[in-house]
This record gives sequence, C-alpha cells and structure tokens, in this order.
Amino acid sequence: MAFQLELGVDHSEDKKLAREIFQPSQPVRTQEYLVGRAHSLDRTLDALSTPGRSPFIYGVRGVGKTSLAQTAAYLFNWSGSEPIYVACVPDLTFGSVVTMIARKLMRLPFFATSKKSFTELKVGPSVFQLLRRIEKTDEYITRMEVADAVDLFNTLAPPVGQKSVVIVDELDVANAALKSQLAHFIKQIGDQECRLSFIFAGIAENTGELLEQHASASRYIATIELQPLKLGELHKIVVTGFARLKLSCPDRLAWRIACLSDGFAHFTHLLCLKLAIHAINEEQKDLTADLFAVAVADAIEDSAAFLRTAYDQAVQKYQDKYEPVLWAAADHWELLRSTEHMYDSYMRISKDLGIVSQGRSEFSAILFQLKQQSHACVLKSDRRSWYQFTQAMMRGYCRIIAQSKKVNVGLEYMRDGSATD
Repeated sequence: MAFQLELGVDHSEDKKLAREIFQPSQPVRTQEYLVGRAHSLDRTLDALSTPGRSPFIYGVRGVGKTSLAQTAAYLFNWSGSEPIYVACVPDLTFGSVVTMIARKLMRLPFFATSKKSFTELKVGPSVFQLLRRIEKTDEYITRMEVADAVDLFNTLAPPVGQKSVVIVDELDVANAALKSQLAHFIKQIGDQECRLSFIFAGIAENTGELLEQHASASRYIATIELQPLKLGELHKIVVTGFARLKLSCPDRLAWRIACLSDGFAHFTHLLCLKLAIHAINEEQKDLTADLFAVAVADAIEDSAAFLRTAYDQAVQKYQDKYEPVLWAAADHWELLRSTEHMYDSYMRISKDLGIVSQGRSEFSAILFQLKQQSHACVLKSDRRSWYQFTQAMMRGYCRIIAQSKKVNVGLEYMRDGSATD
C-alpha cells in the first residue's frame, strides 16, 4: 500500500495498515511478524509433531511466550477450527482448567442464561457424568482425577486426523497443588495417547519447580526458554515495518528505538505505532526527532499499567532523587550491575540533567530503598552491592521515561549479545 501524503486525503487506511504491522497490544499469530523466534518455533512445532510430547514455553513476563504459542498453534491446528486458548489466573485449580478446556471444546457459553443443558459423557471404563447446568450460576468440575481428564479430552477431541491444539497460558508454577497435578497430567498425555495436543506457557526462570515432584514428566516435555530479542532483531521490526508504510526512518532512529525496547518487541511495536500514527496525522513522510519525542510521550501513557504503577511507587515524592538512580540501573545491557558501575552511570545522568549528584553512600541508600515494598520492590539484590530489576520489562520502561526527558540511557547495548560503544 502506498502511503498517501496529499493534503486532505483520508488516511484511515494508512492508519489501519500501521495497526496491522505494529501490534503492541495483542500477541502475534503468524510467522510473518514473529521476528527472531524461528528456532523456537521449529522446536515448538517439532514437539507438537512428536507423539506424547508437549512444549513448555517459559521466560520472563512480556518476552513473547503467548505470541510463540499462538503462532505455533495456528500453524499446527487443523484448518477447520481455531486452537483452544485458556489463560490461567492465580489460585486456579486443576479442575477449573479442565472445565474451561471442556467448555470450549463443547462450545458451551461462559455467561449465565436461563437455558438448561445436560451432557453425559462416557469416560474410560466407567461412566463419568459431566453435568453442565447453565442457570444463573456457573458450575465447575471441582474434583477430577488426572486420568479422567485425559479420557474426557479424548471423548471431546475432533475426529482422528484433525489435529487440535490447546494452549494453557500464564501458568503459575508457584501454585503447589496445580503444579503437582499438571506435571502428572503432562505425563498422562503421553501415556494415554491423548488426542489433543497441548502447549503450556508460564512465567518462570526454569521448569525445575514444575517437575520437582514428578521428575519422570521431563521425558514428555520439550522445554523452550525465550530470551529477550537481540538488538538486530528489534531493528528489523522497525525497518521492515516502516518500509511497508513507505515512511522514511533514519537508521540512527531505528537503532535508538531498538535500544530503548531492551529486548521486548512490545516496546518496539508501541513506539513504532505511535510514531507512525503521528507521521500520518502530520502528513509527514520523513520521521523526525520531533515526531519521535511526541511518540515517546504517548508510549509512556499507553504502557502496561503494572509498569506505570510500579515506577510511580518506586520514585514517589522523591522523584528528583530516585529517578536518576533508577535510570542508572537501566544504563547497560547487563542485567546484573554493581553499585560501582551504576554510580558511574548516575554521575553522567546527573550531569545531563544539570543536578547536583548524591554522594556514594546516599546513592547506595537509595538503591537499598528501591528493594523495599514501599518502593514496589522495583530492584532486587541476591548479593551485596549487585542489583537487577525485579520485572525485566521495567528496565526498558525506565529508558523510555528517560528518553522523554531528553536523557540518553542504555546507549551501551547488546548487539548480538555483546556490548557496543
């Protein structure tokens, strides 16, 4: 689609295309937009194609687990239906997960209605009655054996040859009861030759917690860890996206957007979408620093609520003191930074802001406070004088905030995993 710049032209189609290319608020579902995940996608599809094996995608919040899971599911699922998607919530029981999946397989509604519907299912050697009564209240299967769940899914699965995928997302491996039954269930998927394929995704640093009570389940799981995207991969999202919109983006600006995004495609898509919309509104084909400044301000307003809330609580009424310290923690590609190195960043940031810097002891005291609940535990420290962000996405958010105030943070960055000048 050519980008129209004539005065008075309706740009609604250009904006529609921009929102199709840059999608910060929903997961990617096609290979075309799943940048930098080719190897992980191949591994996920390979696990789905292996009888009895289920992929478990894990990593920090916002790294792209749902996008990978949904892209793989849509590629693998038979074309006559869409994959089943279930998002877990805290304190969810195994029976509740089974119920949600069963409802979707049976196409039962989730809202209250006066209609009554009863379904009797034969499960395994015995008869298990799944009584679904839709009347004012919402009833769940509160107790169910794992083996019965597999039998139930085999009963509800589409005909042989029609591959159907269930995504169980946002798993909480800290939920002990769910964790125990889930590990057993994953094993039973293979042992009982479940006719549904499953993709599991969860916020975790490793899968050890999931398997600690059922070590044998590891044979049935393909663990796929997602790391933040590399700088060049984020740069590709920027360049290819603006090229499709026929917008001219200086390479320096493209790299800056990639740097600010800190490995998270969400920030890249958010910044690019805001920039594209402003360029379209202003009928400018060339992306400028002024347009970018406005886009950054808009991106901050539209960032995830948990980031805004945590950041505001972290700096509180001491913003002039705490904000530069927080930015100093975000001023490098290394996740774990020493107080000494952060203080060097802090001195430079203070100079850029034109403020009097705190002494070393005051700086250390502020870092300590940023670990406390009163400041949203925005930083954490596992050993003396070394810190990192508790939420990985917070580092990129800090850089975007700094950028909005004309302070460059995070210029020494990861380029294919290594620091650059």
